[in-house]
Amino acid sequence: MLDLISLWNKTTIIQNANEVNTSRQYADEVKQAAINFDRNTTQSSFEFQDSPNVIFVKNIASLEPADFYDQLAEITMTKEENDARLKFFSEQMAKNPKLFDGKQMVITGVIYDDSTNTIYMEAKKVPYSFIATLRNKKFPENSHLYQLLMFTTGVLAPLIARNGTSILLQRVDLGLYSVPGGFLEAHDKEKRLNFYDGRNLVTETAITELKEEIVGIKGTDELRFDFSKTQISSISFRKTGANLIGTVEFVAPSYANCHSSYLQEVIRNNLAKDAHEHTSEHQLIPLKSKNRDKLLEIILTGTLRLPGASLYLPVALSLTRLENQASCMMALPRAIPNSSSIAWPLSIFKANPEKLLSYKEPENEIYRDRF
Repeated sequence: MLDLISLWNKTTIIQNANEVNTSRQYADEVKQAAINFDRNTTQSSFEFQDSPNVIFVKNIASLEPADFYDQLAEITMTKEENDARLKFFSEQMAKNPKLFDGKQMVITGVIYDDSTNTIYMEAKKVPYSFIATLRNKKFPENSHLYQLLMFTTGVLAPLIARNGTSILLQRVDLGLYSVPGGFLEAHDKEKRLNFYDGRNLVTETAITELKEEIVGIKGTDELRFDFSKTQISSISFRKTGANLIGTVEFVAPSYANCHSSYLQEVIRNNLAKDAHEHTSEHQLIPLKSKNRDKLLEIILTGTLRLPGASLYLPVALSLTRLENQASCMMALPRAIPNSSSIAWPLSIFKANPEKLLSYKEPENEIYRDRF
């Protein structure tokens, strides 16, 4: 089994040594907060050859399943820590009465079993106020909570159109470019985390986010277009600046049964429930091998830099592998030049992870393996 958090820590050290390319510039209207996000975010993604199963567990040591949210253990807090949480969130609610202290979870362990192609996620249940208090460092200065390694968790749900093209959407928040996505959470009454019928919470959340952000029509069950079964292609770990909580984010693509030109029309006239989360600005990204140079220009080498690299680069890497399974495409760089993102195929870590972290990809590698 592979401890993916440990691997992330090691690959983060490598990628921080990359130099920053100042020749690529942001558009004038890009917010400084978006630029800061790019500068201060480090990210490593791990690619799966086949879509894995995902199981939430109570404890990584025992791998005992936590099939429902209420079966998760809580993060232990002292009275002083809990009082600090209540005080801080009360102050925040006074400023913004719409804040809701909902049920959340943080990830404290991620193990990959390559023999069964299964990811085990150790999760703890926490109120949203816990995450907010920790991020703002409002717990007592000597709190043990600052020593814990924790992540929020979510999924990015990109689409591949019939003509081998995907699309990046501009988020209203910060103006970053990404794809539909959201935090992993159970939507049913019993708050089920694990399924034993071929589904998992990651792919179920991806389907929900696609419908609520672009594919659906608010107030109805209608869809603007059909899309295929969702599969998991990679898992990404990222952390921004001094933020004490990182993010574990899956990439779970689907095929859209439409041309990219229709996807553009859907985005310009978005009728979905959460359409307000995106602007009408977007960027098409070609995925086919014949368009490799154009893709590289858009995401890596062009003079205009799109904000949100740590969000869309893992997506682009996954989608090109998925779209070109039957062809010979020269691989995109895994150690992305002049960026804070790096991607690793998990297969190279099977034998001896400590030594393989220095792995360098052959220049002429092509995609022949199924992804």
